[in-house]
Amino acid sequence: MEKTIAYSGGKFNLRASAAVMIIYKEQFGVEYTEDFSAAIMAPAEAVKVGYRLLWAMAKCADDTIPDPDIFIDGLGEGFDLLGAVDSAAELRRKSLGEFAAEESGTEGEV
Repeated sequence: MEKTIAYSGGKFNLRASAAVMIIYKEQFGVEYTEDFSAAIMAPAEAVKVGYRLLWAMAKCADDTIPDPDIFIDGLGEGFDLLGAVDSAAELRRKSLGEFAAEESGTEGEV
């Protein structure tokens, strides 16, 4: 599943798949779930984890996405991180719902 995020400087796609977690760990050296748990305990970390997740999902959708620092800098100061992370979370939930439906043989009933 993919979703396009539009912002004042352009747009990029996010893809929800299992590959996102592999890309995340390869790039940042830590499991997403560990980063997410740390962000719950220290909300200041949430911004970093949000940008990391967006980057990993964007990289999964488009292999030409630049390194995280360049990608994040290109989003600009007015970028709506919270809105983008909400969209990413919704996309992940939907993709997991589709996966669960496929596994149980109830596609289309999610």
